[in-house]
Parts: sequence; C-alpha cells; structure tokens
Amino acid sequence: MWAHVSLSKKPAYGFKLKRYLHLVVEQQLAKYLNKCHRLVSVPS
Repeated sequence: MWAHVSLSKKPAYGFKLKRYLHLVVEQQLAKYLNKCHRLVSVPS
C-alpha cells in the first residue's frame, strides 16, 4: 500500500524506470536475436 502511494506521488520516476527497463529488455532481446541469427546463418 505504501509503495503504491509513493509511486503515485512520483509518476515521473515510475515512467523513467519503465522506460529504462524497456530499453534494457530491448537491448538484451537484440543481443539474443543477433546471437541466434549468427548461429543459424553460420553453417557448422
């Protein structure tokens, strides 16, 4: 309950946090996809 109240008081912080997490997830996903693409494209 307290966390909800403090978050609602700081919408900008929550927005920045969400944006940051989204960027991190996108970067990790891009790295993972790039790795998979390399594994697939390079014949063993």
